[in-house]
Amino acid sequence: MAKKSAMKKKGILGNGGHLDKGSVFENSGFFGNGKTIGKGNRFGIGKIHLLLGIYLLLQLALLVSNPKTNIDSGWTAEVSNEFAMNGKLATPSWGGFLQLENGFYWRPPLFFLVEGIFYKLLGFGLLQTSVLMALLVALTVFASFAIARENFGENSGKFTLALMVSNFMFVLLSIFHGRPDILVALFNLLSLRHILRYEKTKKEGEFLKASLFAALSVLTHEIGLLFVASIAVLVVKWNFGNFKRMGLYLAKLFSVVAIVLMPWLIYVFSNLNVAISQISWLLGRHGSILDVLRDEFVRYYWLFTTNNYASAPWYLVVFAIFAYGIWKRGLDAISIVVLTHIALLFFVGNKATYYVFAFAPLLAIFAGREIANLRKGIRKTIANGTVLVLIGASVILLAAYSVVVSQTYNYYLLNSYLDENYKEKVIAQPAFYFAMGNRMYSAYAIYNRMENGEKLDEILRSVGAKTLFYDPENLDASSPAEFKEMIKEKGALIEIVCVENGILLKNSVCENSRFRMEIYKLG
Repeated sequence: MAKKSAMKKKGILGNGGHLDKGSVFENSGFFGNGKTIGKGNRFGIGKIHLLLGIYLLLQLALLVSNPKTNIDSGWTAEVSNEFAMNGKLATPSWGGFLQLENGFYWRPPLFFLVEGIFYKLLGFGLLQTSVLMALLVALTVFASFAIARENFGENSGKFTLALMVSNFMFVLLSIFHGRPDILVALFNLLSLRHILRYEKTKKEGEFLKASLFAALSVLTHEIGLLFVASIAVLVVKWNFGNFKRMGLYLAKLFSVVAIVLMPWLIYVFSNLNVAISQISWLLGRHGSILDVLRDEFVRYYWLFTTNNYASAPWYLVVFAIFAYGIWKRGLDAISIVVLTHIALLFFVGNKATYYVFAFAPLLAIFAGREIANLRKGIRKTIANGTVLVLIGASVILLAAYSVVVSQTYNYYLLNSYLDENYKEKVIAQPAFYFAMGNRMYSAYAIYNRMENGEKLDEILRSVGAKTLFYDPENLDASSPAEFKEMIKEKGALIEIVCVENGILLKNSVCENSRFRMEIYKLG
C-alpha cells in the first residue's frame, strides 16, 4: 500500500501527474458502469467514437449545406491551387508585386502542398477546402482525446474530448478560414505524444520523433517555432546541471529541424534576392521587437479574450483550471509547453486569433487531466454533465454557425452568379478566387503596388482587367485613399449584388444591405 500511495503522489510527470489505474480508469456516469477495466470501459470508448463520428458528420453537413470562406482562405487556396495546377509555389493574381507571381517564399510550404494535393485529387473549390479543414479538425480533436487517454487515463481523455468539442472558435475558425494553423496544432500534438513517451521511457527514438513532428510544424507555419522552443526548454529542465547531455539533445533537436527544413531553405536560396525582399516586406510591417512589445500588448490581451465565437468563457475556465493545476502539482511537460508558447507569443507581431490554436488542444488535455483527478463524487457529476456539454456544443455550434453565415456572403450563390455573368479577367479580393480562378487579379496587389509608387492607370493596363468587385464592408478599412478615389473617378457602378437569407438580390434592394458586392466597370 505504501508503494501504491507513493506512486499515486509522485506520478510520472511530476507530483501527481498520473494516478493509479483504479482512480484514472474508473468509468462513472454516462460514460461507463463504474468498472475499472472490461466491458464498461470498452462500451465507454464505443460511445466516444460514436460522438466523434456524429461530430464530424455534423461539420460536413454544415459545410455541404452552406459553405463560406474569407480572405485568408482564398489567399491560401490561390497558392495551393497554383502548386496543384502548375507545380510551383506562387500567387499568380499578385503579378508585379514583390515578384509573387514567380515564387512564394515568406511562408513555409507544407500546408500549401497538402492542400494542393487535395485539390489535385478532388478538384479545386470552396467545398473541397472546407472538407479538408473539417477532416483536419476531426483528427486534431481525436488526437487530443487519444493523447490524454494514453498518458493520463480514460476519464482524462473523455473530459479532454468534451473541452475540445465545446471550443467553438477552434471548430468554426479552423474550418472556415482554411489556414495552416490547424495542421500546426495537429503536428504539435503528435510531437507532444512522443515527448511524453520519451519522458517516461528515455528512448532515443521517441525524442527524435518528437523533434520530427515539431519540425513539420515549423514547415507548416513559422508559429511552429514556438513548439520547437518548448522542447528546448524541456531539454534544459530535464538535463539542468548536465551540460554535456543538454547540449547533445539540443543539437539533436535542432539538427532534425534543420534537416526537415532543408528542402524549403534550398528553394528560398534559389532566388535569394526575391526571398529577402518578400521577407523584409513582411517583417517591416511588424517593426522592431520593442515596437511589437509596445504596440501588440492590447492585441495579446484580445487574443485570449476574443468572444467572436463564444469562446471567451472557454478560455477563462480552462486557464483557471490551468492555473489551479500548476499551483497543485507544479510544472510538468504540458504546462511548460503552454507557458513557453504564451511567453514567446509576446514577440510575435500582428497576432491573430488563430495562433491560440497551436496550443488550445494542449490546454484542453491539461484541463481534462485536472478534472479527472478531482474527487470521485465531483468527477461523477462532471462525467454525467459531459454528455450535456457535447449535446449543448452541437446545438450552440449550429446557432453560432447560423450567426456567422448571416453576417457574411453566401459564397456559393454569389460566386456562381459572378462566374456566370463576368467571363473576363476581374479585380477582386482573394476570397473570390474560388469563383474566378486565374481570371481574378487581387485588389490587395493593386493596393500594394500603388503604395510602392506605381500609377493606377499603368497598373490597370498591365493587369488587363475591366471589372472590379468591391466589398465596402471588408475592404474600406484596408484600402488606401487613392483606391477609393479610383472607384469614384475611374469606375462606373453597373450593379450591386447581395445575398440575404439565402436569396440572391440585386441593385436597389441591396443598397441598404450591410453585406454587398458593388460591381464597377473600369476605364
